[in-house]
Amino acid sequence: MQHIWASLRRVLIGFSLASLFGITLGFIIGLSQKAYEQLHTLCQIFRPIPPVAWIPISLLWFGITDAQQYFIIFIGVLFPILFNTLQGVHSVSSQYKLVAQALGARRFLLIRRVILPAVLPRIIFGLRSGVGYAWFIIVAAEFVSAPNGLGYLILEGRNMIITERIFVGMITIGAINLFFHYFLTKFENWIAPWRKIAFIF
Repeated sequence: MQHIWASLRRVLIGFSLASLFGITLGFIIGLSQKAYEQLHTLCQIFRPIPPVAWIPISLLWFGITDAQQYFIIFIGVLFPILFNTLQGVHSVSSQYKLVAQALGARRFLLIRRVILPAVLPRIIFGLRSGVGYAWFIIVAAEFVSAPNGLGYLILEGRNMIITERIFVGMITIGAINLFFHYFLTKFENWIAPWRKIAFIF
C-alpha cells in the first residue's frame, strides 16, 4: 500500500496542477487571436519533447524529491490537456458566437453558455489522455529517482529477480488507470451528454 499511495499521490498532484494550468491557458490562448498567434508556435516546439527527457534537468533543479516527480508529471500531462482545450476553444463555430452576441450575450455569458459546452468533450478527452500519460511517466521517473512507488516496486522486483513484484506493480497500475478512465467517462456522460466524439492527440 505504501508504494500505491506514493505513486497515486504524485500522479494526483501533478495531474491536478497540469489540468488547472492547461485548461486555463488553453482558454486564454484560444479566446485571443493575438495570443494564439504568439504562443501556439511556442507550444508546438515543446509539445514533441518526451517527458522523460526532462528527468535529468528536473533532478538538477529539484533533486531526488517529490517535487521533481510532480514536475515530470506536470510537463507530460500538460500538453494533451492544453492542446485539446485550445483547439476546442479555437474551433468553436463563429456562427454560434455571432448568434449569441446578436441575442445580447456578453463575453462571460458567451463563454459560459456557448464556448464551454462546446469545448467540454475535448477537455474531458484531454484529461483521459493525460491520466494515461501520467502513469507512464511516473513509472519511468520512479525507475530513476524515487525511494518508493510502483515504478520503484517494479525495478526492485527486477533487481531481486522477484517476478511476482513486477506483475503486481504492472497490474496495479493498469487497474488504477482503468478506474480513472471509467470515472472520467462517466463524468463526461454526466456533464456533456450531448456530444460523444473521439479526438486524437
